[in-house]
Amino acid sequence: MSDPRHWTRPQLLWWLAAALVACGLKRHYSVASAAELAWMLRPVAMLLQLITGYRFHASAAGEWQSETAGIVLVKGCAGINFMILSFIGWCWLARPSRQAPLTLATVCIEWPVLLAASLLLAWAAALTINVLRILTAMSLGPLLNAWLGPEEVHRLFGLAIYLPALALQLTAGERQNRGSAALVATGSYVALMVVTPLLTGNAFDQLTDYVRQSTMVLLLVAPVAAWGLRTKRNYPL
Repeated sequence: MSDPRHWTRPQLLWWLAAALVACGLKRHYSVASAAELAWMLRPVAMLLQLITGYRFHASAAGEWQSETAGIVLVKGCAGINFMILSFIGWCWLARPSRQAPLTLATVCIEWPVLLAASLLLAWAAALTINVLRILTAMSLGPLLNAWLGPEEVHRLFGLAIYLPALALQLTAGERQNRGSAALVATGSYVALMVVTPLLTGNAFDQLTDYVRQSTMVLLLVAPVAAWGLRTKRNYPL
């Protein structure tokens, strides 16, 4: 794993650009209404309708619902957190090497194209994984709701599906060192789900829920991180 202190200027600028895009997406999600997230909720609803046969339609609030399926796709169903994680993962796969030259064409042409492609791929990944999560909840949720409650089941399915999907994305793209890929997946996951709420102060608004979710996150990432540390080679991130 490379030390950020040893990053070259192109690598620092690349990650600065990626961080600005990720923060912008996170900011948009935090203030957007369900109607303003139609670019994700609508495709999710249409895919669910195609797969399940249940009809979905938009409500006045911009949420998508199916009375026959008993499902309402609210803002939290958009899967934007996973999209951010997937975007960071694609940026890591497309990162410049330590020897990469820093030219005007690279910064003004190549990088914007790579960032836009990473964002588009992250949207497609989030759409796919989010539909999978909702289908899983539709199938198994009724069995677990009485035991854990709907909110806890929703959180559990998200945690159980998002991290493996992110780890698979990175390890499939980085075959030279899958251990480092697994560490990037777990590190970015913990940063978004555990560290970010502390930095923004949201963790203290609902401290009990934050502690519960953080505990689940850390228990989930521990075996993946342990495998990554065991198999990692001396290969720069």
